[in-house]
Amino acid sequence: INVSTIFSRTDYYGRIAYVAPKAALNALSQGLARELGVRGIRVNTIYPGPIESERIRTVFKAMDALKGQTEGSTAGGFFDIMRLSRADAQGETAKRFPTPLDVANTAVFLGSDESAAFAGHNFEVTHGMEVPAESRTTFVSRPGLRSVDASGKVILICAGDQAEDAIALADALRACRATVVAAFRDPVALDRAASLLREPRHASAPDMYGRPAAVPETRLVALDPLLPSNAARMLEQIHQELGAIHHAILLPGLSEHASTASLVDVDDSVIDRFLEQELVGSVALARELARFWEEHPAGPGAHR
Repeated sequence: INVSTIFSRTDYYGRIAYVAPKAALNALSQGLARELGVRGIRVNTIYPGPIESERIRTVFKAMDALKGQTEGSTAGGFFDIMRLSRADAQGETAKRFPTPLDVANTAVFLGSDESAAFAGHNFEVTHGMEVPAESRTTFVSRPGLRSVDASGKVILICAGDQAEDAIALADALRACRATVVAAFRDPVALDRAASLLREPRHASAPDMYGRPAAVPETRLVALDPLLPSNAARMLEQIHQELGAIHHAILLPGLSEHASTASLVDVDDSVIDRFLEQELVGSVALARELARFWEEHPAGPGAHR
């Protein structure tokens, strides 16, 4: 029984270091459920929502202050997406947070024979909060992208070792007339990307009407989020040369962490590398982008 949090799939302002590992746990749970199910082992995940406690009230109060909102706004936002009003000990029905006992009862159910048919399921203890599932990107092939005009937009792609994926994204964005900067952690991938861009099919990505895109070719840079001074310097250089960075796309640090596809058989060195590259690296990059955008805001509706 893995305990995640509904905040891995909702806004949870200023707590990225908490929710990023929980989002990884969500994916891990699904993978383990597939691998261990054939051995008769069930893996399920509990997603607690905001749980009634003094702590959650303190956290939400701090978030309100960070966002410059009226006290109670964060809590109210979560109440708004709850389907269920619930009676208290006096029988008064109102929107309220679930209790620790609600989470415990869910765990007891999942640990009992009553849940023998459940494997790879998610149990949201949230009073019915309407929260979307984790996104599955179709960015490159999305048909609606053809009608987007990104003229004047500077978009940063932060990649690890996946040169082909990054350049495919760059082509899709340039077809919408965006200016694209593809940044790589891995120097080999950077060289591979440069080689790809010399090919005719990438050198002049057509626009939405099939015409050569009237935007600069994709810029390539080296950017390592695990070296804060390097990341900060590179973001500043992009800003000086191209102007505001409007949006950023973060790809994984490595396209493959282990030679085996088995989560069960993976060794500790692979786990350590994953933690460093994917979790620490992504959080570090988000931190540098947040600092950069605070100093260089790109205007309303930017910074996605």
